[in-house]
Formats: sequence, C-alpha cells, structure tokens
Amino acid sequence: MTVTIVDDCDTIRQICNVVARRMDFRTECFVDGQEFLDNYTPKAGVVLLGITMPRKNGIEVLIELRELGWNLNVVAMSAGYGKKDTPYFLDLGAKSFLPKPFRPAEVATEINRALGRAV
Repeated sequence: MTVTIVDDCDTIRQICNVVARRMDFRTECFVDGQEFLDNYTPKAGVVLLGITMPRKNGIEVLIELRELGWNLNVVAMSAGYGKKDTPYFLDLGAKSFLPKPFRPAEVATEINRALGRAV
C-alpha cells in the first residue's frame, strides 16, 4: 500500500514520509493539489492532503475527487482549521482530519484510522 502526501510544506512532507515508511508503506509526494490531480493514479492506501496550498487547495481537491467518483482514504491536514471543523471535511469525503502542527505519532494514528485499523 501507498501513502500519498500532498502538501506545499517541505517539512510536513518529510515528517509524513518518514512516518509512513516506518509503517512499511510506499510513499509518493506532491507539492500542491493541482500536481496531485494531474499525476495521481488511484491505488490502495491513504492520501494525506494539505488544505491550504497554492494553485489548487485541499478543499478543491476533495470536491474534484468526489466528482471523479474516487473513493480514497483521505486525511485532511491544516493549521487553519481545528478539530471542530472535522465534520466539514468528513462531509467533503475525507476519512479524518489532522490539525497542524502535529506529532509523528498522530500521523500514524490517522493513517491507521483512515484504513479502518484499530487505533
């Protein structure tokens, strides 16, 4: 399985990449929503999706994924929203929401949650 990381912040991509690889996932990274939509091929796994990004933001990506009929395991991530906003992202099709900043252990928990594994 693959963890796909979509975020414009190098540090966030690096942290998520390290966590996913330690969990024995393959990883791929994209710097914004447009690059993701232009290059992604649906596969088993999880998409860690930043919300505030240039070109195409995470909300626009979630809407487009729904329009494409792609049922992906998406974890929305943002510093601009809080846990109280989780229902909003779930309504858009995300499996969960991870507020930034976060600890690496929280990334692992949300990956497992998105895959329906016990956390």
